[in-house]
Amino acid sequence: MPCSLRPTAVYLAVLLGACSAPERPLGTICKGVCSEPEGPIALMRDLTDREGPGAATPSLTDAMASEELREQVRALMLKKIETVPSGIPERALADLPLIEDGRLRLLALSSGGPFGAFGAGFLNGWSEQTQADLVRPASFDVVTGVSAGALLATFAFLGPDRDDDLETAYTTISTDDVFRQRPPFKALFSNSLFDTDPLRSTLQALVTTDLLDQVAEATATDPSDGVPSRLLLVLAVDLDSGLPRILDLGAIARDRDDPDRTTRYIDALMASAAIPVAFPPVFIDGAMHVDGGARLALFFNRFMEDQRASISSRDVPPAKLDIIVNAEVTVEPICTDNTLIGIGQRSVDVVLNQLTLDGLYRTVSEAERDGIEVRYVTAEGSGCADPSNPADPFEPQFLQCLFDFGRERGSSPTPFMTGLDDFPDVTLSASVRSTRSCPAG
Repeated sequence: MPCSLRPTAVYLAVLLGACSAPERPLGTICKGVCSEPEGPIALMRDLTDREGPGAATPSLTDAMASEELREQVRALMLKKIETVPSGIPERALADLPLIEDGRLRLLALSSGGPFGAFGAGFLNGWSEQTQADLVRPASFDVVTGVSAGALLATFAFLGPDRDDDLETAYTTISTDDVFRQRPPFKALFSNSLFDTDPLRSTLQALVTTDLLDQVAEATATDPSDGVPSRLLLVLAVDLDSGLPRILDLGAIARDRDDPDRTTRYIDALMASAAIPVAFPPVFIDGAMHVDGGARLALFFNRFMEDQRASISSRDVPPAKLDIIVNAEVTVEPICTDNTLIGIGQRSVDVVLNQLTLDGLYRTVSEAERDGIEVRYVTAEGSGCADPSNPADPFEPQFLQCLFDFGRERGSSPTPFMTGLDDFPDVTLSASVRSTRSCPAG
């Protein structure tokens, strides 16, 4: 083909790919039903004001105003403090072991791709802690997860008894168990560069009926008010509306009569981990969903705002929030390849790093503002060598190294950092030394 015709052929191929995009389900936005959003973060909106048959029954993964989620968390807090003796000054509450049961225990798990192996290892190591003030809680009242954190969330929520499952999941898989690359020409006419059917198969082996039943029992609703006893939430982004969307795994698990319960649960996990362009989106109720990390690397504080201030009749012991950041929080200097792929990969690394830092800083600072005791841990300092092949990010040796580092950190005398004083110092300077060598030039 003459050189002058090659660009024309490329443009034509791109145009054909755009014109022959895969068909998709149509949610409310694609049908032209553009209602006003009820909040920046949502879960399951009450549909009683909708018209038509069955309108009073909300979809288990439909949007709910963030105010309703705040009310659920407030109800949990009220029930927890019923165990706290009255008449104790608030300043003394944090120092009394006897009211530990009166605290709301919260866990947030961040995005991070293969660095989820670090989180899995940390949870295992945390279960081995013997120091009284560091012992892992038997259960958390609320667990949230984004992307890799969403894949960890169910096992973290069910407690130390599921640690072995986490270890098996992250030390026996490879990239072939997560995704496979589409042929270049086929990718042009698809909605992603990679096929995630392997990940779905992997999750189908993990998300068993027994596991869903355990989640259902752990989140059982109170017959008197319908409030779940605990919350298990993951984040995705509704690409049609552009808004983050919280998906309630507990609500899905409790719907035992739904023959598609397992599929819907896995859909929620895969939606939270569907890296845009790289992985195919997941359609839930007709809406296109992608990785929650496109908006937030982790989430918690937005529905915890002013919870203590809203309960004026009792002294409220401060909630405790633990954060596991499944990522390193600094970007090492490297000699970036002057190629489209090299620049693209490096740019993505920088953007994701900034999202993680911003999310962590905001969550820690706002938790402190709202009177929540907050601790966090990151995968910084793992010393694990990057996978030898960039196309193999879930290289078994890399995952094993991250898992081992996480386990060691979780069982160490100082597993957590606390407050903004311990926040990672990201030096914006060309004088930082890299632990990697640049290609000889």
